[in-house]
Amino acid sequence: MSTGTGLGPRAVEFIFEIEKAGAPVRSVEISYQFFSRDGRLPSSFYDHSKLYELHVVRDRRCDVSVDDISWWKNLDVEGNALPRTYRLNFLDAFPEDMLNPNAVLPCYVLHAGDYKVRE
Repeated sequence: MSTGTGLGPRAVEFIFEIEKAGAPVRSVEISYQFFSRDGRLPSSFYDHSKLYELHVVRDRRCDVSVDDISWWKNLDVEGNALPRTYRLNFLDAFPEDMLNPNAVLPCYVLHAGDYKVRE
């Protein structure tokens, strides 16, 4: 999902898995923020088989529950609620049952150029 208008940054949010030796894998939300001159992340960034080193900043203001980011809340033209639409897209090889719908994902902000593929 892209957000932002005018001269401010745009953002793309996604779920990232953090691996740390001796600890269970943990899911977090990453908000990649960029200006039009920085551009979007390349499609190769979303290759689940790659490991990345990210330099992020914790931002509690954008913490979100898995349930909240999993569904579009739809309204008709009069503002009445319609059935929700599931909106998560999983990359190949990502176990969809890994996310607890009641979990709250801590949010981290990533800026253009603050990541690299780990060798």
